[in-house]
Amino acid sequence: MIKLPFELGCYLMKHHYNIFGYFCNQGAVVDDNEFIIYSDDKDYYLAHISEFEQEGVLIRLKEKK
Repeated sequence: MIKLPFELGCYLMKHHYNIFGYFCNQGAVVDDNEFIIYSDDKDYYLAHISEFEQEGVLIRLKEKK
């Protein structure tokens, strides 16, 4: 996962939301995107879809072992 500057994260979400999926505390919109913009309410991160796991409709970050 790569931390993005706040301004870049906001820009990508406003102008390129169709290229990236989005994951935050309120929910996720992933579609068939390979990369996800992850937000933890104060920072933005760029993550590959492989860093998430899915169980039915639930999507969450994989736990580090």
